[in-house]
Amino acid sequence: MSFFDQIHQENKTQGKPKNPSMLNQIFSSPQNIEGNSHLIETLMKIEQKKHEMKKSFFHTLYSSPFVRGFYKNEPPVVDIELTGSKNEKKRLTALINSIAKNSETGRSLLQNAAEHGTKIGFDYQDTGYGYFDPTKNIVMINPCCSDAKLKTTLAHEVRHVYQHSRGLPDMLCQKDLATEVKLNRAAEADAQATAAQVALEIRATTRDSKVWQKFCSSYPLIANAISAPSKDAPVEKVIENQSKTMQDAFKGWFEQKNTVDIYEEDYLYFNLTSIAFQKKDDQLKTFEELPFEGNMSSKEIVEMFCQTSNGQCYFKDNPNILDDPKMCGISTETKNAADLFFQSRKNLTGKQEDKSYVDLPSRGSMYGRRAASENASDQNRSLKDTSDRKVHPALLTLLKNNKNR
Repeated sequence: MSFFDQIHQENKTQGKPKNPSMLNQIFSSPQNIEGNSHLIETLMKIEQKKHEMKKSFFHTLYSSPFVRGFYKNEPPVVDIELTGSKNEKKRLTALINSIAKNSETGRSLLQNAAEHGTKIGFDYQDTGYGYFDPTKNIVMINPCCSDAKLKTTLAHEVRHVYQHSRGLPDMLCQKDLATEVKLNRAAEADAQATAAQVALEIRATTRDSKVWQKFCSSYPLIANAISAPSKDAPVEKVIENQSKTMQDAFKGWFEQKNTVDIYEEDYLYFNLTSIAFQKKDDQLKTFEELPFEGNMSSKEIVEMFCQTSNGQCYFKDNPNILDDPKMCGISTETKNAADLFFQSRKNLTGKQEDKSYVDLPSRGSMYGRRAASENASDQNRSLKDTSDRKVHPALLTLLKNNKNR
Protein backbone atom coordinates (compact mmCIF):
# COMPACT_ATOMS: atom_id res chain seq x y z
CA MET A 1 0.00 0.00 0.00
CA SER A 2 1.39 3.43 -0.96
CA PHE A 3 1.90 6.26 1.54
CA PHE A 4 -1.10 8.09 0.06
CA ASP A 5 -3.28 4.99 0.23
CA GLN A 6 -2.41 4.46 3.90
CA ILE A 7 -3.28 8.06 4.78
CA HIS A 8 -6.44 7.87 2.67
CA GLN A 9 -7.49 4.64 4.40
CA GLU A 10 -6.89 6.20 7.83
CA ASN A 11 -8.88 9.31 6.95
CA LYS A 12 -11.79 7.22 5.64
CA THR A 13 -12.21 5.72 9.10
CA GLN A 14 -12.66 9.17 10.63
CA GLY A 15 -15.96 9.86 8.86
CA LYS A 16 -16.82 12.05 5.88
CA PRO A 17 -18.12 15.61 5.66
CA LYS A 18 -21.90 15.78 5.55
CA ASN A 19 -21.79 18.21 2.62
CA PRO A 20 -18.48 17.67 0.83
CA SER A 21 -17.30 20.43 -1.49
CA MET A 22 -16.13 19.64 -5.00
CA LEU A 23 -12.54 19.98 -3.79
CA ASN A 24 -13.18 17.51 -0.98
CA GLN A 25 -14.73 15.06 -3.42
CA ILE A 26 -11.68 15.32 -5.68
CA PHE A 27 -9.32 14.86 -2.74
CA SER A 28 -11.24 11.77 -1.64
CA SER A 29 -9.05 9.40 -3.65
CA PRO A 30 -5.61 9.29 -5.33
CA GLN A 31 -7.21 8.57 -8.70
CA ASN A 32 -9.27 11.76 -8.54
CA ILE A 33 -6.20 13.87 -7.75
CA GLU A 34 -4.12 12.34 -10.51
CA GLY A 35 -6.81 12.97 -13.11
CA ASN A 36 -7.98 16.43 -12.12
CA SER A 37 -4.87 18.56 -11.66
CA HIS A 38 -6.16 21.37 -13.92
CA LEU A 39 -9.60 21.31 -12.29
CA ILE A 40 -8.01 21.44 -8.83
CA GLU A 41 -5.93 24.46 -9.86
CA THR A 42 -9.03 26.22 -11.23
CA LEU A 43 -11.08 25.48 -8.11
CA MET A 44 -8.27 26.71 -5.89
CA LYS A 45 -8.19 30.01 -7.80
CA ILE A 46 -11.99 30.35 -7.48
CA GLU A 47 -11.82 29.67 -3.73
CA GLN A 48 -9.02 32.24 -3.37
CA LYS A 49 -10.99 34.85 -5.34
CA LYS A 50 -14.11 34.24 -3.22
CA HIS A 51 -12.05 34.61 -0.06
CA GLU A 52 -10.47 37.87 -1.27
CA MET A 53 -13.91 39.31 -2.11
CA LYS A 54 -15.22 38.34 1.32
CA LYS A 55 -12.16 39.89 2.97
CA SER A 56 -12.60 43.17 1.10
CA PHE A 57 -16.26 43.40 2.07
CA PHE A 58 -15.68 42.66 5.76
CA HIS A 59 -12.66 44.97 5.98
CA THR A 60 -14.80 47.85 4.76
CA LEU A 61 -17.84 46.92 6.84
CA TYR A 62 -16.18 46.29 10.19
CA SER A 63 -13.88 49.29 10.00
CA SER A 64 -16.66 51.72 9.16
CA PRO A 65 -17.97 54.22 11.74
CA PHE A 66 -21.47 52.79 11.18
CA VAL A 67 -20.42 49.49 12.76
CA ARG A 68 -17.66 50.44 15.19
CA GLY A 69 -18.42 54.07 15.88
CA PHE A 70 -15.88 56.86 15.73
CA TYR A 71 -12.33 56.66 17.03
CA LYS A 72 -10.17 59.61 17.99
CA ASN A 73 -7.60 60.85 15.52
CA GLU A 74 -4.59 60.36 17.82
CA PRO A 75 -1.03 59.09 17.39
CA PRO A 76 -0.15 55.67 18.81
CA VAL A 77 1.64 55.77 22.16
CA VAL A 78 4.07 53.22 20.76
CA ASP A 79 5.53 54.28 17.41
CA ILE A 80 4.72 51.21 15.35
CA GLU A 81 3.83 51.04 11.66
CA LEU A 82 0.14 50.45 10.89
CA THR A 83 -1.43 49.27 7.64
CA GLY A 84 -4.89 49.77 6.15
CA SER A 85 -7.39 52.56 5.59
CA LYS A 86 -7.70 55.72 7.67
CA ASN A 87 -10.55 54.23 9.72
CA GLU A 88 -8.62 51.00 10.23
CA LYS A 89 -5.57 52.89 11.47
CA LYS A 90 -7.71 54.90 13.91
CA ARG A 91 -9.12 51.70 15.36
CA LEU A 92 -5.70 50.04 15.53
CA THR A 93 -4.33 53.11 17.30
CA ALA A 94 -7.13 52.98 19.86
CA LEU A 95 -6.37 49.32 20.56
CA ILE A 96 -2.62 49.92 20.85
CA ASN A 97 -3.06 52.92 23.12
CA SER A 98 -5.48 51.12 25.41
CA ILE A 99 -2.93 48.32 25.88
CA ALA A 100 0.13 50.55 26.16
CA LYS A 101 -1.42 52.98 28.64
CA ASN A 102 -2.95 50.35 30.91
CA SER A 103 -0.62 47.33 30.80
CA GLU A 104 3.09 47.36 31.53
CA THR A 105 3.41 43.88 30.01
CA GLY A 106 1.49 44.87 26.89
CA ARG A 107 3.45 48.06 26.39
CA SER A 108 6.82 46.30 26.61
CA LEU A 109 5.71 43.78 23.98
CA LEU A 110 4.44 46.49 21.64
CA GLN A 111 7.73 48.35 22.04
CA ASN A 112 9.64 45.16 21.25
CA ALA A 113 7.54 44.70 18.10
CA ALA A 114 8.18 48.32 17.07
CA GLU A 115 11.92 47.89 17.60
CA HIS A 116 11.87 44.84 15.33
CA GLY A 117 10.05 46.74 12.58
CA THR A 118 6.82 44.72 12.89
CA LYS A 119 3.72 46.10 11.17
CA ILE A 120 0.16 45.75 12.49
CA GLY A 121 -3.02 45.61 10.44
CA PHE A 122 -6.43 44.04 9.97
CA ASP A 123 -7.11 40.87 7.99
CA TYR A 124 -10.50 39.16 7.83
CA GLN A 125 -10.14 35.47 8.70
CA ASP A 126 -12.72 32.69 8.57
CA THR A 127 -10.97 30.62 11.23
CA GLY A 128 -8.80 32.96 13.27
CA TYR A 129 -8.72 35.92 15.63
CA GLY A 130 -5.27 36.92 14.45
CA TYR A 131 -1.82 35.76 13.40
CA PHE A 132 1.81 36.80 13.21
CA ASP A 133 3.63 36.09 9.94
CA PRO A 134 7.36 36.10 10.77
CA THR A 135 8.44 35.93 7.11
CA LYS A 136 6.63 39.23 6.41
CA ASN A 137 7.07 40.53 9.97
CA ILE A 138 3.43 41.56 10.27
CA VAL A 139 0.70 41.04 12.86
CA MET A 140 -2.83 40.82 11.49
CA ILE A 141 -6.00 40.80 13.61
CA ASN A 142 -9.58 40.06 12.61
CA PRO A 143 -11.68 43.25 12.22
CA CYS A 144 -14.90 41.31 12.87
CA CYS A 145 -14.04 40.86 16.55
CA SER A 146 -14.92 43.28 19.33
CA ASP A 147 -12.32 45.68 20.69
CA ALA A 148 -12.40 43.83 24.03
CA LYS A 149 -11.46 40.61 22.23
CA LEU A 150 -8.85 42.23 20.00
CA LYS A 151 -6.90 43.71 22.90
CA THR A 152 -5.95 40.26 24.17
CA THR A 153 -5.56 39.00 20.59
CA LEU A 154 -3.07 41.77 19.87
CA ALA A 155 -1.22 40.99 23.10
CA HIS A 156 -1.12 37.32 22.06
CA GLU A 157 0.25 38.11 18.60
CA VAL A 158 2.94 40.57 19.70
CA ARG A 159 4.02 37.90 22.18
CA HIS A 160 4.70 35.72 19.14
CA VAL A 161 6.87 38.54 17.79
CA TYR A 162 8.81 38.43 21.05
CA GLN A 163 9.15 34.63 20.85
CA HIS A 164 10.61 34.80 17.35
CA SER A 165 12.99 37.56 18.43
CA ARG A 166 14.18 35.14 21.14
CA GLY A 167 14.90 32.33 18.68
CA LEU A 168 11.63 30.55 17.84
CA PRO A 169 12.16 29.24 14.26
CA ASP A 170 10.16 30.99 11.53
CA MET A 171 9.38 27.67 9.85
CA LEU A 172 7.70 24.61 11.29
CA CYS A 173 9.29 21.16 11.51
CA GLN A 174 12.89 22.37 11.76
CA LYS A 175 13.65 20.53 15.03
CA ASP A 176 13.10 16.84 15.73
CA LEU A 177 9.48 15.83 16.19
CA ALA A 178 9.59 15.58 20.00
CA THR A 179 10.99 19.12 20.17
CA GLU A 180 8.41 20.42 17.68
CA VAL A 181 5.60 19.03 19.85
CA LYS A 182 6.89 20.86 22.92
CA LEU A 183 8.01 24.01 21.11
CA ASN A 184 4.74 24.62 19.25
CA ARG A 185 2.57 24.05 22.30
CA ALA A 186 4.80 26.13 24.56
CA ALA A 187 4.62 29.05 22.10
CA GLU A 188 0.81 29.00 22.05
CA ALA A 189 0.43 28.42 25.80
CA ASP A 190 2.87 31.24 26.57
CA ALA A 191 1.07 33.63 24.20
CA GLN A 192 -2.24 32.91 25.92
CA ALA A 193 -0.62 33.30 29.34
CA THR A 194 0.56 36.72 28.20
CA ALA A 195 -2.90 37.66 26.93
CA ALA A 196 -4.37 36.75 30.33
CA GLN A 197 -1.78 38.85 32.17
CA VAL A 198 -2.42 41.86 29.95
CA ALA A 199 -6.19 41.53 30.48
CA LEU A 200 -5.72 41.48 34.26
CA GLU A 201 -3.41 44.51 34.17
CA ILE A 202 -5.94 46.46 32.08
CA ARG A 203 -8.69 45.55 34.56
CA ALA A 204 -6.57 46.66 37.53
CA THR A 205 -5.56 49.95 35.89
CA THR A 206 -8.93 50.98 34.43
CA ARG A 207 -11.31 49.25 36.89
CA ASP A 208 -13.12 48.05 33.78
CA SER A 209 -13.56 44.27 33.53
CA LYS A 210 -14.69 44.03 29.88
CA VAL A 211 -11.38 42.78 28.48
CA TRP A 212 -10.86 40.22 31.26
CA GLN A 213 -14.47 39.03 31.04
CA LYS A 214 -14.14 38.57 27.29
CA PHE A 215 -10.98 36.53 27.82
CA CYS A 216 -12.79 34.40 30.42
CA SER A 217 -15.75 33.73 28.13
CA SER A 218 -13.45 32.88 25.21
CA TYR A 219 -11.12 30.62 27.18
CA PRO A 220 -12.94 29.39 30.32
CA LEU A 221 -10.56 26.50 30.97
CA ILE A 222 -7.58 28.85 31.02
CA ALA A 223 -9.38 31.45 33.14
CA ASN A 224 -10.52 28.81 35.64
CA ALA A 225 -6.93 27.66 36.08
CA ILE A 226 -5.71 31.13 37.10
CA SER A 227 -5.56 32.17 40.74
CA ALA A 228 -6.05 35.79 39.81
CA PRO A 229 -5.85 38.71 42.26
CA SER A 230 -9.21 40.18 43.19
CA LYS A 231 -10.76 42.70 40.84
CA ASP A 232 -10.08 45.40 43.42
CA ALA A 233 -6.36 44.59 43.68
CA PRO A 234 -4.03 47.41 42.58
CA VAL A 235 -2.08 46.94 39.36
CA GLU A 236 1.13 46.65 41.38
CA LYS A 237 -0.26 43.49 42.99
CA VAL A 238 -1.25 42.09 39.59
CA ILE A 239 2.27 42.66 38.27
CA GLU A 240 3.78 41.18 41.44
CA ASN A 241 1.66 38.06 40.86
CA GLN A 242 2.63 37.83 37.18
CA SER A 243 4.81 34.73 37.43
CA LYS A 244 2.05 32.72 39.15
CA THR A 245 -0.63 34.01 36.78
CA MET A 246 1.36 33.04 33.71
CA GLN A 247 2.23 29.61 35.12
CA ASP A 248 -1.45 28.94 35.81
CA ALA A 249 -2.60 30.16 32.40
CA PHE A 250 0.14 28.21 30.62
CA LYS A 251 -0.97 24.99 32.32
CA GLY A 252 -4.62 25.86 31.69
CA TRP A 253 -3.98 25.96 27.94
CA PHE A 254 -3.32 22.21 28.01
CA GLU A 255 -6.73 21.56 29.59
CA GLN A 256 -8.27 22.52 26.22
CA LYS A 257 -7.89 19.05 24.73
CA ASN A 258 -9.54 19.86 21.42
CA THR A 259 -7.52 23.05 21.09
CA VAL A 260 -4.35 21.03 21.58
CA ASP A 261 -5.61 18.63 18.90
CA ILE A 262 -6.29 21.42 16.43
CA TYR A 263 -2.80 22.85 16.77
CA GLU A 264 -1.25 19.39 16.55
CA GLU A 265 -3.22 18.81 13.36
CA ASP A 266 -2.32 22.18 11.84
CA TYR A 267 1.35 22.30 12.82
CA LEU A 268 2.39 18.65 12.65
CA TYR A 269 -0.13 16.22 11.17
CA PHE A 270 -0.77 18.22 7.99
CA ASN A 271 2.96 18.64 7.39
CA LEU A 272 3.70 14.97 8.01
CA THR A 273 0.96 13.90 5.59
CA SER A 274 1.84 16.50 2.95
CA ILE A 275 3.99 14.12 0.90
CA ALA A 276 0.94 11.94 0.29
CA PHE A 277 -0.12 14.45 -2.38
CA GLN A 278 3.30 14.83 -3.98
CA LYS A 279 5.37 13.30 -6.72
CA LYS A 280 8.90 12.08 -5.99
CA ASP A 281 10.69 15.35 -6.83
CA ASP A 282 8.29 17.34 -4.65
CA GLN A 283 8.69 14.84 -1.83
CA LEU A 284 12.45 15.30 -1.94
CA LYS A 285 11.94 19.07 -1.71
CA THR A 286 9.60 18.64 1.25
CA PHE A 287 12.12 16.43 3.07
CA GLU A 288 14.68 19.20 2.56
CA GLU A 289 12.32 21.96 3.77
CA LEU A 290 11.11 19.94 6.77
CA PRO A 291 14.36 18.51 8.14
CA PHE A 292 13.14 17.53 11.64
CA GLU A 293 16.67 17.89 12.99
CA GLY A 294 18.07 19.07 16.32
CA ASN A 295 16.79 18.66 19.84
CA MET A 296 15.84 21.18 22.50
CA SER A 297 15.15 20.31 26.13
CA SER A 298 12.15 21.59 28.07
CA LYS A 299 14.52 23.82 30.03
CA GLU A 300 15.94 25.37 26.86
CA ILE A 301 12.46 26.05 25.49
CA VAL A 302 10.99 27.69 28.60
CA GLU A 303 14.12 29.75 29.15
CA MET A 304 13.92 30.93 25.54
CA PHE A 305 10.62 32.81 25.89
CA CYS A 306 8.55 31.87 28.96
CA GLN A 307 9.45 35.10 30.71
CA THR A 308 7.72 37.79 32.74
CA SER A 309 7.96 41.45 31.79
CA ASN A 310 11.07 41.81 33.97
CA GLY A 311 12.87 39.08 32.02
CA GLN A 312 12.65 36.23 34.55
CA CYS A 313 11.60 32.74 33.49
CA TYR A 314 8.28 32.00 35.16
CA PHE A 315 9.13 28.28 35.16
CA LYS A 316 12.58 28.71 36.73
CA ASP A 317 11.51 26.40 39.58
CA ASN A 318 10.08 23.79 37.20
CA PRO A 319 12.10 23.96 33.96
CA ASN A 320 11.16 20.42 32.91
CA ILE A 321 7.44 21.26 32.82
CA LEU A 322 7.16 20.32 29.13
CA ASP A 323 8.14 16.73 29.90
CA ASP A 324 4.84 16.29 31.73
CA PRO A 325 2.86 13.59 29.83
CA LYS A 326 -0.11 15.95 29.51
CA MET A 327 2.09 18.44 27.66
CA CYS A 328 4.22 16.24 25.41
CA GLY A 329 1.89 13.42 24.39
CA ILE A 330 0.94 12.94 20.72
CA SER A 331 -2.12 11.51 19.04
CA THR A 332 -2.28 8.13 17.35
CA GLU A 333 -2.82 9.81 13.97
CA THR A 334 0.29 11.99 14.30
CA LYS A 335 2.45 9.06 15.40
CA ASN A 336 1.26 6.92 12.50
CA ALA A 337 1.82 9.77 10.03
CA ALA A 338 5.32 10.33 11.46
CA ASP A 339 6.17 6.63 11.08
CA LEU A 340 5.18 6.78 7.40
CA PHE A 341 6.88 10.14 6.78
CA PHE A 342 10.26 9.12 8.19
CA GLN A 343 10.15 5.67 6.59
CA SER A 344 9.40 7.29 3.21
CA ARG A 345 12.23 9.79 3.77
CA LYS A 346 14.65 6.95 4.54
CA ASN A 347 13.56 5.04 1.44
CA LEU A 348 14.06 8.04 -0.84
CA THR A 349 17.10 9.73 0.72
CA GLY A 350 18.76 7.18 2.96
CA LYS A 351 18.49 9.59 5.89
CA GLN A 352 17.93 7.91 9.23
CA GLU A 353 14.48 8.07 10.76
CA ASP A 354 13.67 10.52 13.54
CA LYS A 355 13.04 8.38 16.61
CA SER A 356 12.66 11.24 19.10
CA TYR A 357 8.89 10.83 19.34
CA VAL A 358 8.72 7.07 19.75
CA ASP A 359 8.58 7.15 23.55
CA LEU A 360 6.27 10.18 23.85
CA PRO A 361 3.02 9.38 25.71
CA SER A 362 -0.07 8.67 23.62
CA ARG A 363 -3.00 11.10 23.65
CA GLY A 364 -5.25 8.60 21.88
CA SER A 365 -7.11 9.47 18.71
CA MET A 366 -7.59 13.20 18.10
CA TYR A 367 -10.33 12.56 15.54
CA GLY A 368 -12.06 10.09 17.81
CA ARG A 369 -11.89 12.61 20.65
CA ARG A 370 -13.26 15.34 18.41
CA ALA A 371 -16.21 13.21 17.37
CA ALA A 372 -16.91 12.25 20.98
CA SER A 373 -16.87 15.86 22.16
CA GLU A 374 -18.73 17.34 19.21
CA ASN A 375 -21.03 19.34 21.43
CA ALA A 376 -18.45 20.36 24.05
CA SER A 377 -17.79 24.07 24.50
CA ASP A 378 -14.10 23.71 23.68
CA GLN A 379 -14.95 21.97 20.40
CA ASN A 380 -17.22 24.85 19.43
CA ARG A 381 -14.25 27.21 19.44
CA SER A 382 -14.30 28.26 15.80
CA LEU A 383 -11.57 30.87 15.86
CA LYS A 384 -8.02 30.90 17.12
CA ASP A 385 -4.97 33.06 17.65
CA THR A 386 -1.73 31.77 16.20
CA SER A 387 1.75 32.40 15.02
CA ASP A 388 1.64 31.83 11.26
CA ARG A 389 4.79 29.74 11.11
CA LYS A 390 4.81 28.40 7.59
CA VAL A 391 2.84 25.23 6.95
CA HIS A 392 3.84 23.29 3.86
CA PRO A 393 2.30 23.04 1.33
CA ALA A 394 -0.40 25.58 0.51
CA LEU A 395 -2.56 22.81 -0.94
CA LEU A 396 -3.09 21.34 2.52
CA THR A 397 -4.08 24.69 3.94
CA LEU A 398 -6.79 24.96 1.32
CA LEU A 399 -7.91 21.40 1.97
CA LYS A 400 -8.03 22.13 5.70
CA ASN A 401 -10.13 25.27 5.19
CA ASN A 402 -12.61 23.41 3.02
CA LYS A 403 -13.25 20.39 5.18
CA ASN A 404 -15.83 20.06 7.93
CA ARG A 405 -14.23 19.37 11.26
